[in-house]
Amino acid sequence: MRRLNFTLVTAACGVMPCLALLAQNPEADWQQQLLKGQQLLQAARFPEAEKVFLEALERAEKLGRQTWPYALTLNNLACLNTNLGRYAQAERFSRQALELMERIRGEENLEVALELANLGRSLYLQGRHAKAEALYRRALDIDLRLAGPAHPDTAGVRKNLADLLVARGRYPEAEQHYIDVLHTFERVFGLASPHVAIALNDLARLRQFEGSSSEAAPLLDRAVRIWAKSLGPRHPRTALGQANLAAIYTDLNRVAEAETLFRASLPILEDAYGPEHPELGTILNSYADLLRKRHREREAKEISKRARVLLEKAFQESPVAAQTIDVGGVRRRD
Repeated sequence: MRRLNFTLVTAACGVMPCLALLAQNPEADWQQQLLKGQQLLQAARFPEAEKVFLEALERAEKLGRQTWPYALTLNNLACLNTNLGRYAQAERFSRQALELMERIRGEENLEVALELANLGRSLYLQGRHAKAEALYRRALDIDLRLAGPAHPDTAGVRKNLADLLVARGRYPEAEQHYIDVLHTFERVFGLASPHVAIALNDLARLRQFEGSSSEAAPLLDRAVRIWAKSLGPRHPRTALGQANLAAIYTDLNRVAEAETLFRASLPILEDAYGPEHPELGTILNSYADLLRKRHREREAKEISKRARVLLEKAFQESPVAAQTIDVGGVRRRD
């Protein structure tokens, strides 16, 4: 049974908006640049977003390296690098942002909680599970006390913690968090929100890990429909959902539907994330499984070879990413 890939979904990383800071920071030039980068990030136009964020960092530096604009720009760069699979770079930016935020506003506030979760995400994606869990639980404690259990910020931390619990095989605990997240997102954002699609995506992932593709399929199908309607059929989030659904359909022997979804999603993901993103190895490996089921061994061998190259590269930076396509001997680095 092929495991699903979910780390490309950008909502896993918390980008702090700068609109709330307008009254405190009248430097409109920096703000406009950061907003532009955030819009590009949400549209999954990552190379363009990176260029804009680096320009924003230069402008923030002119305002001072010990200022909130500088910390906020570091936060955005950390999220961008997470999406691009550069987990060590994401960790570096996130640590800098966290240190600066704590110095400016103290250790007990919602912004610090969000950055703790972001740093935890980068560590989780590098296989450093114990340290990541400690950061998630510290962030969750702050959010529960300052925002409450029904706040979307709290749900976001629960989602990240649940992802880690799944990786550690603690499925019942993860399931309760995922259900809480789904209920919060449905109440706050509405049944047809992309946030709800992410929660459905996560529940499907859990069901897949538990060995129930038949239960995972309708959850993920609903998520894909929400993304396609709200973000568009060619958005990378929609394409990632389609690729994950194709893997489930392969398990269920719905091979014609699976191939259609793989062929539709792969070009979109490669264009958005680049052909060497580590998580593409998971999807390509699933596609190779499908081709073998369809008795197309020659094509499957070529796809598997490419997946292996991506996996070996991913293994150097992220044992978690490597584990999803089952290379022996992978261990956590706590």
